[in-house]
Amino acid sequence: MNTLYYKNGIFGHLQLLATVFTTTGAEIKFRYLYTLAFQQRNSCELNSSKSTASMDSKS
Repeated sequence: MNTLYYKNGIFGHLQLLATVFTTTGAEIKFRYLYTLAFQQRNSCELNSSKSTASMDSKS
């Protein structure tokens, strides 16, 4: 039951992404990708500062 729901969730998400990318205009797509990349860059900076602290505690 859980694995079936997991698979359906993944495919549903992919289908949602596909419909979003096919129905919206190029400007919205680029803006969405830009915000995604910006969020990833910020989260990477946060993760890097966290990972150095966790590595110190491990060693």
